[in-house]
Amino acid sequence: MLQDTLRFLSRNLLKSDVFSRQPPSQTNNMATPKITTIPTEILTTIFEYFVDDHETLKNVSKAYPELAPAANTVRNSVRRILVRGNGAHEACTEFLQELCLAHTPSGKPIGPIRYLELVFDSRAQFRLENTLQDILDFLPAVQHVTLKINARPFPESPKQELIENFKEKTRGAVEDYTKLMDMLNSLRPARKIGLSLIINDCILRTSPIIAQQYPNITLREFDVKIYLCQRNTLAALAHRLLYATKTLTDFTILEDQKSPWECDWIPLLMPFSGLTSLKKLHISSGCWFSNSAYNAMQGRQGFLWKGEIVRPSIVHLLPPSLSSLRVDFSGSAAIFAVGDGYRAAFFRMTSDEIKMKMRPCWNWIYEIAAADPSRFPRLEKVEVLELKYVVSDRGRVVRCAEPMDWDPPDELKKAFADRGIELTIQIRGKTEFKSAPPGPGVQAT
Repeated sequence: MLQDTLRFLSRNLLKSDVFSRQPPSQTNNMATPKITTIPTEILTTIFEYFVDDHETLKNVSKAYPELAPAANTVRNSVRRILVRGNGAHEACTEFLQELCLAHTPSGKPIGPIRYLELVFDSRAQFRLENTLQDILDFLPAVQHVTLKINARPFPESPKQELIENFKEKTRGAVEDYTKLMDMLNSLRPARKIGLSLIINDCILRTSPIIAQQYPNITLREFDVKIYLCQRNTLAALAHRLLYATKTLTDFTILEDQKSPWECDWIPLLMPFSGLTSLKKLHISSGCWFSNSAYNAMQGRQGFLWKGEIVRPSIVHLLPPSLSSLRVDFSGSAAIFAVGDGYRAAFFRMTSDEIKMKMRPCWNWIYEIAAADPSRFPRLEKVEVLELKYVVSDRGRVVRCAEPMDWDPPDELKKAFADRGIELTIQIRGKTEFKSAPPGPGVQAT
């Protein structure tokens, strides 16, 4: 009950009249509640829900001096360190010196640091920084680590698994990842910590060491962009994550825009209902709708609602704990229409009557809100988005105008409004063909 109360306060506190400096209304017999009556330790717990929003915490501490101690405690509890890559040695050495100085009589106190973000460049020639163990020994209060693994494809080929001596080229990264996880698993004093594992175009993603279980590490968040989706990639990831079905709260699995999935073989309707603590789910449409959209690269175009059933129900694939769902249609996948002519015609279809005829494309969304309220009691937001960049039939990058909101038909709109769930559906704009081939700088937006 306390946790639910804190979540409610964290979502609504900054918008509340509690922060107003205006005096209570003379016509109101009840005094306006004072935020200063809340104990500092509870305020600190509330502000920890904004631990990733430093700007909000900074603004609160400036505008409300009485809240500054709690807000600044959270701000100062987070540190980001580059531990592998160009500049890691200098960054770690400087931080270690700062930590050592803080333990001297004349030093400036630091922390306590409870949230640690480690940046790991798996393509770098530089290995894992040697001073990292010393840094961790100075941080006995750390309770959650975010590990961001960054890399770009090898220049020889976009298909990393086909590169000669691939295992040898990634050997150093595999060794360093293993070493780092062993450090986090054996912190002193001994304790369990939470882990957010974020893998962006990572050469390690196919390695069996990724996301494996450690006794003292609880996996809370798993975020992966799969560059080349092979037949066994999703199955292997799912198998590795079985141990975390009761602890994962955030799950993201996306395709890379420069190498869209070939979805014919991907099992339909990838289930997430077994993730009993899941709050935020962000996935590619290919996880559910492998045969649902025409593929512009194969020359198939048209209005999707005029074909066979293209959007099966997904209600049974989601857990009751979910608070936020986002589904991205990237590459050539689309929600309603494929092909410049068809899409141009689609944008002119604005009447509610014709939008109801598009129901085969949006009924799966409607079913989420139309389900029994007990099915998704905590759901607050649903986003279904076409991303800005696609890849054309000749491998060219197609840049589109900024995606725009699509106004749902009244029945769909009302279903979400009645449940108090925010719904956003966005359609990518008109295409502009670019002659350059896809490059490493092209990313989904």
